[in-house]
Formats: sequence, C-alpha cells, structure tokens
Amino acid sequence: MKRILILLAITLLTISGYAQISGQKKLDSLLTAIKTEKEDTSKVYTLIEISHSYWDYSPDKAMDYANQSLTLSKQIGYKKGIGYAYISLGAINDIKVVPALEFFKKALTIFEEIGDKKGIASTYCAIGHFYWMQGNSPEGLKNFFIALKGSEEIGDKLQMAEIYNDIGLTYLQQGNYVEA
Repeated sequence: MKRILILLAITLLTISGYAQISGQKKLDSLLTAIKTEKEDTSKVYTLIEISHSYWDYSPDKAMDYANQSLTLSKQIGYKKGIGYAYISLGAINDIKVVPALEFFKKALTIFEEIGDKKGIASTYCAIGHFYWMQGNSPEGLKNFFIALKGSEEIGDKLQMAEIYNDIGLTYLQQGNYVEA
C-alpha cells in the first residue's frame, strides 16, 4: 500500500510540474489577448480564466481579475458571467480563509435561475472544495457527488474526471483507501 501511495505522489508531482509550465504559457496568452478584446462575453471568460490562473499563487491578482469580470458581466447584463465571477470570488476568498459560501450561493442562485447545468455542477464542486478545506469532508463529499451527478447528466467528462479526483483525494485524506 505504501508503494502505491508513493507512486501516486510521484505521479501527482510530475503532473503538477508540467501543469505549472503549461499554465504559465496559457496565462501569458490570456494576458496578451485581454488587451485587444471587446467588452463582451468573450472578455468576461478571459478575465475569469486569468483569475483562475492566479488563484494559487497571487490571490490579490486573482481577486482583481474576478472583480473585473463581475463588473463587466453586470455592465453587459451577462448572468452566466456573473455566476462564474462569483465562483471565482468564492474560491479566492476560500483560499484566503475568508468565508466564501455566500459567493457560491449567489452563483448557484444565478445558474439555477438561467438553467445552466454546467454552472450548477461547477458551483456544487466549488462548495465541496469549500467544505473540504474547512475540514468538513462529509459535507464536501455530499456536494462533490451532487456536482458529479450534474456533470454526468450533461456528459461533461472533463469535469467528471476532476470531480472523481476531488472525491478520491477526500477519501484518501480520510484514510479510506478502498473508496479512494
């Protein structure tokens, strides 16, 4: 069992290193693109992607880009953008250990209002992360499974894979190796 965990850790570290290099290239591309984009939904998504890119190592920059996406979304009346901006703001506040649940609830309300199933699933996943980070694994798992069900309904295999990873890591943290 120890051998499997060591191999898993090495694999995750290798993937993480590659993801950082790949992520920096993507961020550079997004920062270049944002300079010439029109004030429309495309720019909203670019701002959100830039915010996501900064989550782990520069929460203040992430917050700035999330707020820009929220402001632009409100200006152009783009509810889906408002919802994703709230997810980003919630995640950033979660990282900064500020209670973020209110942002996730706002996002969930908007996505339910407009019937955006991917947004709903993404929000439940974010809520799962929030609870998991707070040490409430049962509540985190409950929300991960709701997110998984929503992702399965729309056939979003990438999101399903990410959620399965979250579920596995939660079980691993609990010491439940069979479920992990």
